[in-house]
Amino acid sequence: MPRHDSCCDSLAADPERTVSAPGSPKYMRDICDRPASMKRDDANTTETQNKKSGTITSFFRRIVSRDKKMMTVTKRQNDAQGDTVLDIEVFDRI
Repeated sequence: MPRHDSCCDSLAADPERTVSAPGSPKYMRDICDRPASMKRDDANTTETQNKKSGTITSFFRRIVSRDKKMMTVTKRQNDAQGDTVLDIEVFDRI
């Protein structure tokens, strides 16, 4: 597992609070104030949050279609002026 602070040590072994993909390390869900966290909602959906000084600076949701032919990425982040920018990208497998 990635190195983490002691507030999360007792939670690291709890399968309800960790997610993983085959061949990848487990990531803690957003239970401590971390610069980044990832969670898997279901087999086709992941969410990632990035933080700075405890404030969420960006949020990404990736949804892969059941037939694995399309992926939708929704990004919400703050620009230099502090305004929220929403970006939705759709990818087709070719």
